[in-house]
Amino acid sequence: MEMFINDLSFQGQCENYDKAIEIVAQLADTISSTSVMRGHTPVRRTRELKNTLVCADKTINDFLHWLYEEAKSSSKCRDILTKVQVNLIQGPFIDLNQLDNSFDSLLDPNERVIKDTSVHAALSFECNSIPCVISAVGSKGYDKPSFVLDDDCRKVINLFSTHCHLPYVRTYEVNSKHEIKAPKVFQGNLHSKMDLTADNAQNVLENGVYVEDKEIVFSYHNKLWYQFPAHLSCKYHGYPIGNPTNDPNVNRIIKIIGAPPYLNNGYKII
Repeated sequence: MEMFINDLSFQGQCENYDKAIEIVAQLADTISSTSVMRGHTPVRRTRELKNTLVCADKTINDFLHWLYEEAKSSSKCRDILTKVQVNLIQGPFIDLNQLDNSFDSLLDPNERVIKDTSVHAALSFECNSIPCVISAVGSKGYDKPSFVLDDDCRKVINLFSTHCHLPYVRTYEVNSKHEIKAPKVFQGNLHSKMDLTADNAQNVLENGVYVEDKEIVFSYHNKLWYQFPAHLSCKYHGYPIGNPTNDPNVNRIIKIIGAPPYLNNGYKII
């Protein structure tokens, strides 16, 4: 899953630079907390992000120049300066030429056109699964864990604190029903042998496709499909299901995302 820093969430909401320091620190922590979810891929941003407002009349770029001066005598400002440079100023940047122009006229929760923004990029690059942005805290319209775009009815995951990713965490737990020497039928149900170690199963789980309305992750690994049902919130067990041709969930994934194999770039959600 690719993630993008939501430039539309920088709305000049900080009363002063001290408050801006708090928001940038929280944004950096939020980005760090999503590492597994995004498969350790970098978070991208627009080149125009530096020109968005952090205070009512001050941009991120203005904030950066203030930090340069303050960092000469303040270790706290030196730390924040690094976080601003790494998370808001430097790349990787979004290539606007790759954005899907069919989304150009969509409106965000504040009725602003999303063209050439990170929300536009999220829709363009994750057009076959639920997209995700990381927002600055305290912004109007981006203070909920998800939002729906006007006239599109497409859900966008919105992470704005280190707690927002927790409902999506995937933890593999061994299930004794599948720790068997060979597949067997028990009480009319086929129990498949789990042929992955717990560590490998965790990795396969983290790179699978979560079917949200079924609470099941399906993952393709070594030319086989694996099914990981949730037995508790965020807790999954798993087993191989081979290459079924009549499984409605697998067929749905292939229809939406395409045929496997898939990139190991973290969570995918449909």
